[in-house]
Amino acid sequence: MYVWLEYLLAYLYGSIPFSYIVAKFWGRDVSEEGSKNVGASNVALVTGSTTAFLLALILDMSKGVIPSLIWGPVAGAWGIVGHVFSFWLIISKFRFRRIRSGLGMAATIGWLLVNTWQMAVIALLIFAFFYIIMNPTDWRKEGIYTWYAIQEGNIETVFTLGAGAVLYILLFNPPEQILEAIAIILVAVFYAYARVIREQLQYFWDWKKSEEFLKSVQEK
Repeated sequence: MYVWLEYLLAYLYGSIPFSYIVAKFWGRDVSEEGSKNVGASNVALVTGSTTAFLLALILDMSKGVIPSLIWGPVAGAWGIVGHVFSFWLIISKFRFRRIRSGLGMAATIGWLLVNTWQMAVIALLIFAFFYIIMNPTDWRKEGIYTWYAIQEGNIETVFTLGAGAVLYILLFNPPEQILEAIAIILVAVFYAYARVIREQLQYFWDWKKSEEFLKSVQEK
């Protein structure tokens, strides 16, 4: 019973929309601007402030770090679930308006650094290799790989996290708690990115729409 109480507390902490709060201090609303995701990357996009981005990033990363340090890796995973399925933002959908939670990547990075730094290194190497091979800068010049896709980094992130998890499990044979936590994280993060990937498809082959999106962001 106490274990589930720990998970609940971790979830509620992860639910706090730090990025939304930080952006508000800069006079911006991440739920209405940019990608409309309540996450650190969107804070950087709409505020243009490195300080705001770093503050939001550290606070979002703490959702995977603090519960892990206090209650263990599975609790840390529930902190990430809280970020993706924020209790406070779910309430706001009924009382005020629909607000989209973050994608959970900053919280996942925090969790990885505390619990499985080896998986973080593997994922980083995969991402670097994948990024170099795909070379999105050249793609963008040809109008194929849109700015919107680069900004979200969703396809690369999903591939990197999934492949990194598989390789880490095969190479290091982690304990049951780590395996359980990884499974919870993958389900939560993949669900969040699936939502963004669906939205990306309308921009992926339409460079004009992507240019209009970037222009609208810059004007704000």
